[in-house]
Amino acid sequence: MVRIALAVVILLFGVFSVLSHNSFSLAQLEPMELGIIGVCLVVVLLLIFYKKKSANGELDGIHTMTFVLEDITLFQKDGSRALSQGQQLYLRPYMGENYEQIAVTTEKAEVLGYLLAEHQAYVLSRIEAHRLTHTVVESLSDGHLGAYNASVRITC
Repeated sequence: MVRIALAVVILLFGVFSVLSHNSFSLAQLEPMELGIIGVCLVVVLLLIFYKKKSANGELDGIHTMTFVLEDITLFQKDGSRALSQGQQLYLRPYMGENYEQIAVTTEKAEVLGYLLAEHQAYVLSRIEAHRLTHTVVESLSDGHLGAYNASVRITC
């Protein structure tokens, strides 16, 4: 929206002011004035039609990914699950054996599991660019031997 407003301002103060100076007669325009009008029109077209890409070539936008953390053994003192549906989770980069993984943690920094390798590069680029990420528990299900599974959704 800001880009469209800037394009309109350039049209008004660039093209319109040059044309009004010459009584809207194209025959009276000098080469310098034609150059000014041409540059203004090119800038306006770029502002309207050019879409900025991120550093890795992907268009900026909102992406959502869902994955399952399996066999979580984190429980509260009364024996109930420590996670609940809709609970906010957090991402902590540079974790794991070689400090190359992104951990999914609770608000108390308890590691629940790690992000899938296929999503790591994209999510890490968003974290390092200080983009907002929203991580939430979508659903819970029973797992093996008393543990449980959590379906996690990350939006960034």
